[in-house]
Order: sequence, then C-alpha cells, then structure tokens
Amino acid sequence: MKPNVEWYAERQSRAKIPSGLTTTGE
Repeated sequence: MKPNVEWYAERQSRAKIPSGLTTTGE
C-alpha cells in the first residue's frame, strides 16, 4: 500500500482555495 501523499496534496490544494466548502478543519 503506497502512502496517501497524493490525497494529502489534494487536500492541501483545496485548503488553499478560499471557499466556505472546505472541510479540512484547519
């Protein structure tokens, strides 16, 4: 099983987007 690097990167990218639909919790 490979690490979830891509998943994490995608989350980080979405977190950068100024939107009220972000569910990152940061």
